[in-house]
Amino acid sequence: MQFIGFVNTVSLPDSVLPYGLYVREIDLTPVNKYGVDMRVRKLIRYCPNLVSITLGQATSVKADTLQLMGRYCQNVHTLEMGGMISFPFMFDCDFSGMIGLRRLSLLTTPVQSTSLNTIPSSIRHLQIAQLDALQHGEFVTFLKQHPRLISLSVKRCRHINSDFAALILQLPKLSILELIGPEVNDESLKGFFDIPTQLHTLILRQTQITDATLRMFADGCLVVQNLDITNNAHVSQRGIDALLRKKKFEKISSNL
Repeated sequence: MQFIGFVNTVSLPDSVLPYGLYVREIDLTPVNKYGVDMRVRKLIRYCPNLVSITLGQATSVKADTLQLMGRYCQNVHTLEMGGMISFPFMFDCDFSGMIGLRRLSLLTTPVQSTSLNTIPSSIRHLQIAQLDALQHGEFVTFLKQHPRLISLSVKRCRHINSDFAALILQLPKLSILELIGPEVNDESLKGFFDIPTQLHTLILRQTQITDATLRMFADGCLVVQNLDITNNAHVSQRGIDALLRKKKFEKISSNL
């Protein structure tokens, strides 16, 4: 069934079966090249039991439509948002009504930091990528308000480029941390490995770290079970070997 037909079916006012009640997950990635905002508004109204919504990249869904989710889709626990073609500039979005939200991905989404502050305390997994307007201090403030995050992924955020230790200190329950992009370097990770905590998984990919970071890791008290340091051009096998002489991992991944 094509997307338009699907929307028309679930939104029939006098249908034999309440099809919308059985819809749990929606992935709009295949149709996000079309103007889908009006139909998404219908889906939100007629599918109250949605638990997962993927908007895909460059979606035409508008901010006020997203706010309807808080009113009609309070069971949603997973939301993935890409860039929004209908908003070439920064915009505000209110997530506060999504009281069951646990997993949120914001990928090149042009939201202001005030929008982040509306994310409910139920959030446990957060992924952000290329949020160029988000400043380091604003992100620290956000994390202070969400100390129960279990996993955090930060990818190529231009201004999240210093003092990653300050970020992690706000998250005592953190288990999985992913840092990707050239903003991550030796200087930005100073003090990070001195945090007396344990991570199940640490991912450092496509960064500017060198063997100096691995030496800080080896001498620090941070404990990591699974380490992924693939695609770091300035890390050598010698640095990895020196790390392994002092630290033990259940699994370590590198492309050397």
